[in-house]
Amino acid sequence: MEFKGKAKYLRISPLKLRAVVNLIRGKTAAEAIGILSLVSRKGAKLTLKALNSILAAAKEKNKKPEELIISNIQVQQGPVFKRFIPAARGIAKPIRKRTAHLFIELKSEEKEEVEKTEKKGSTEENKQVDVKIKEVENGEKS
Repeated sequence: MEFKGKAKYLRISPLKLRAVVNLIRGKTAAEAIGILSLVSRKGAKLTLKALNSILAAAKEKNKKPEELIISNIQVQQGPVFKRFIPAARGIAKPIRKRTAHLFIELKSEEKEEVEKTEKKGSTEENKQVDVKIKEVENGEKS
């Protein structure tokens, strides 16, 4: 089962948010909460808030944070607020206040294991390929 969530128009640079998001990519939701609670950056606080929101929806479906892994997490650039600050000789220097969009997708761990076994399958063709691979590894000729 998949749970998706997003946090849009976050007032943080996407580059700074990506640095935090890369720490939790591929981890379970419980591990991600532990990591984010120890990181002292603004991006960690915003990511944790979005993750807790998704976990609340998952809790309604009787899923625990230990069962869910972060299958997809993306940071995209949002709109840029443009401001100006006065500088020397009457010049106005631009300030770009960047925003970011955060997209998180959680998947159930058990479902992925079942999908892997289904893809591998136990057809006769796969068995023949496995036998040939073993022969090659052992140095036998076919």
